[in-house]
Amino acid sequence: MKLLKDLLVDSYSGEYSKIAKVIVQYLKKNTNAKIILQKFGKKKNVIAIFGKPSLLINCHMDTVVPVGKWNTNPLKLTEKNGKMYGLGTCDVKGSLYCLLKAVANKKPKNLMLLFSFDEETGSVESGVT
Repeated sequence: MKLLKDLLVDSYSGEYSKIAKVIVQYLKKNTNAKIILQKFGKKKNVIAIFGKPSLLINCHMDTVVPVGKWNTNPLKLTEKNGKMYGLGTCDVKGSLYCLLKAVANKKPKNLMLLFSFDEETGSVESGVT
């Protein structure tokens, strides 16, 4: 669960360098992916290429702003009764975790992963407005 804990960094304020760093470090350590950082001003998408891709999987890196009353710290991974709590554990940090673990375990041959920014908040750079 260390990876999931590491992914629970602020990615709702438009600051993606910390989560991008976690993703890149994990991919470099656990896969043979060619990694491309696609820059748009201060933001960047992380692209991982395995072989000659015939399939693209896009997973956004951002979450919505924590709102409402939390019984746990939204920026800290907390386990209660076999369930994980934290901002983005269902959307999208849990998905990122599963995707990273899957490519590390299966060693894909023809896949491209796009870890994109601003899906939740929208921006001109991301194409989501």
